[in-house]
Amino acid sequence: MADSQDLLHHRVIARKVAELAKSANGKVNIALFGPWGAGKSSFNELLKEELKVIDPKARHITFDAWKNAGEGFRTNFLSELARPISKPR
Repeated sequence: MADSQDLLHHRVIARKVAELAKSANGKVNIALFGPWGAGKSSFNELLKEELKVIDPKARHITFDAWKNAGEGFRTNFLSELARPISKPR
């Protein structure tokens, strides 16, 4: 996302979250909660960009719990995780 599109200046926050995630020992999960239209997807994209700047080898996986809700939730979750992990870097 271009900085000109970041009207709420969330890139600064995304950068700090990315720095915190990379400074943690072990793997990190970040959950975004908010109503529809609150900017979760936009923030997630900024976070992905900032993680790549900090560490190009970092893995960023997005799981849309709302889209994947229902009976096959666990299967959908594991499938979503496996897709980017199985791709070579």
